[in-house]
Formats: sequence, structure tokens, C-alpha cells
Amino acid sequence: MPPTFNVPQELIELIIDEVACIEDDTQRLSALRSCSRTSWSFLTPCRQYLFAEVTLIEDAGDNRKESLKARLRLQKFLQLLQNDPYLHSEHHQLSSHIKTLKVELSFARAASNKRGFREQNRQCAVLPSILEMMHHVHKFGLYSEPGPVSVSWDLVDDSLKDSLTHFCKLQPIATMELYNISEIPVTLMTDCLGVVSLSARGLTGLTGITEQGPRTHSQSPFSMLENLTVAFSPQFFDFLQSVPFSTLSTSKLPYSSLRRLETSLGRNEWDFIRSVPSLSHLCISRTSETFNRYSYLDFRRLQTLHHLKLKWDFGNTVGLKTLLPVIAWPKPGADPQFEDTTLPQTVPITTLEIFGQWNFCSRKNEQQHFMASAGWNALDTVLSGNMFHNLCFIHFDLSLHYTETPTSPKSVEKYLLNKISAKLSQLLPVLSKSPSTDVQLEIHVVGHDALSRTS
Repeated sequence: MPPTFNVPQELIELIIDEVACIEDDTQRLSALRSCSRTSWSFLTPCRQYLFAEVTLIEDAGDNRKESLKARLRLQKFLQLLQNDPYLHSEHHQLSSHIKTLKVELSFARAASNKRGFREQNRQCAVLPSILEMMHHVHKFGLYSEPGPVSVSWDLVDDSLKDSLTHFCKLQPIATMELYNISEIPVTLMTDCLGVVSLSARGLTGLTGITEQGPRTHSQSPFSMLENLTVAFSPQFFDFLQSVPFSTLSTSKLPYSSLRRLETSLGRNEWDFIRSVPSLSHLCISRTSETFNRYSYLDFRRLQTLHHLKLKWDFGNTVGLKTLLPVIAWPKPGADPQFEDTTLPQTVPITTLEIFGQWNFCSRKNEQQHFMASAGWNALDTVLSGNMFHNLCFIHFDLSLHYTETPTSPKSVEKYLLNKISAKLSQLLPVLSKSPSTDVQLEIHVVGHDALSRTS
């Protein structure tokens, strides 16, 4: 009889860790599944990777083929959780390995509820039962299915709304993503007291903003929030300004943990930005308006800001058909209403990133628009002045989206990069020669075919 060997569990876990590093998704998952069937010793470390991230897609509630397939997948996953051999043992249960959970809501199911089929959909709902078995989710995402129309929270199954509300209160969620949902209750976010990173996109018609009462809990909502991204959510900053903070905690200012913020720019957004006491990274999302339109914008008010990222779209708005010439920095004090003579004369920004996307570009007009010196020179004048003497690094990342795909996009990228690099001493006459400021430039060329695939 051949001798038997007991492989140390530590060695097994090292083997599985190595398998989990395979870059190809198909190969990695196939290898992990095979390893999980080797023995009980291999099963637990494999499950840790196989079920670390789970996406649940809500079925439409009808008997169409795709809806039945989606419902069957949910039912099988529920059975997998319920029949887990570790469910009543000292070993880690399957649900404990699920750290990232994404739920995709069905627009067709919401439309069915609107037409009066709520009871029928309730009887075949599977998602609430799955959510009840989750206990260790650290990253949670709730989305509408891809498409131009958002799902209304009011039209989501009542049982699922209750389960989601309960779920967000009890899970140790640190990262939350909410995309393309209308009329979502703000308590879904404010009851998530441990959230560190929050991304809100396409949230319209937020509900419950005016119904928030004073907090007697020792921990306030968003007291641990460090990263915030807001896009296409017009009421969101009104909501943030209205959040009631705990009357029992006086040691921290509202949003004192917030360090990174990405948002579009408007007066409400700026009022919030300047109220954040410790903001170090700010990204102003894509806009197609000239920067100096915002006369109230004065970065001297942000004395903790070190990293600024600006994103622009060009070429799709009348009057903004060029790229860099529209980049104009607001002149502090241009509007007496917002001038403050007590402000410092410098800003602490050390890193500036400028992302420009030029839409509807065509070959051979780069000399007229892209190479024009005026915008570059204006930027050079502002950034080389005393106000920005802390600036050490400037990164330009510029994308040109052509209406007709160039024969060789990489060749066009190289050509444009060489042209600008050769002309940089004229475009940025002071910054390009500054020993204390490093200027880097990237050019990306995107053709019409690539745009069609991503749209």
C-alpha cells in the first residue's frame, strides 16, 4: 500500500493563492473549480476566491426565455447557499466569502409592477431570500439594468425594497455604488454608517431629504466617508447639506473624513466643496463650458487641496469646437461678490491633471484648433504665477475622437505627440522651462468604430 501524505493546510492555501493570480478569467475560474473538487482541504480556500464577488441580476418576472433563465440562476444560487455543507459547522459558510455584492434591477419587472402585476412578481421573487443569507458584504452596488431609462424605486418589489433597506443597515458596507435609480430613499445611504467610499450616478428625485430628524446616535451618517463620486444626480448636494449630524458628537466637523471628491461643477457643488474641511483630492467632472465662467471659483479657499483633476468635453457644443483654447482659469476677484481679501495669496495644489476629450474631430484640422497657442499660453500665464508656486507636476491626457477612423491611429497619436512636444516651449513658455515643474503629455486617438462599440 503506497504511503499517504498529509499536505499542510498552509501549503494548500499558498497553492490556491497562486492559482487565484492567473490573469485569464476563464483559466483562473476553471482551475479554482478543479481545485475545489480535490478535497475538503482545498474547498474552503477555493470558495474564498470563487465567491468573493457575486452579481445578482433580477429577472423580469414573466415567462420569456431570458427572464426564466435569470430566475433559474437566482434559484440555483439560493439553493447553493441553503445546501451549503458548511452551513451548520464551525467552518466558514459560503455566504461569508461574498465580500462584493452587486444587484442589477430589472426595468421590465418595474414596468410590470406599474401595470398591476405586483402580487404575481412577489410570489416569484428570489432576491429577498438571497439577501437574507448575506452577512459579510463590504462592497455593495445597486444598479438599473443598462439602458437610457432608470428604474424607479417606487416600482421595485415591496419585498425587495424591505430586504435592501434591512440589508444596508446590517451589513459592514464600506463601499457603496448606486447607479441610475430614481426616487431612491436617502436612508439607504444614511443608515450605512460605516461607508468609506460612495459613488452616486444618475440618482434623480431623491426621497426622504426633508424627513430626516435630529440624530441621537453617537455616530453621524458619513462620519467615515473618505471618497465621494457624484454624477448626474442634481439633488445630491442639497441632500448632503441637509444631513442631520449627531448631537452627541462634537469632536468632528461634518464630512471631516472626506478626502477625495469627484463631481460636476455648479454653485451648489462649490458651496459643498468649500465646506469640506480636509479635502485633498478634487476631480471636476466633464463639462463643456469654459472654466472661467465660474466667477465664484477660487481655489485659495481650499487650503488642504493638493491634487486637482479637471475633465472637459469639446466639439459637441456650439461655440466650443476647439480643445485647449477654451481652457481659461477663473481670475480670483473677478467678481467682487465673491472676493475675500483675507484669503492667502497662494493655493497648495502640487499636482494638476487635465483630461480633455475632443469629440467630432477630423484629420488635418489639428493645426487650426489643437495646436493653437492661445489657450496653452493663457494656461501657462496663470499656472506659472505666484498663486501656483507650489505646483510640481502637470499631466495632460488628451483624447481626440475622430468622426472617421484614421488609417493608423497609433501613427496619428505619435505624430501629434511629436508636434506638441516640439512646440511645447512656445505653448507653455514658462512652465516648460521651469526646473520645479514637471510637464507630461499623453495623446489618445479614438476612431468612429471604437466609439460605436462603446456607446
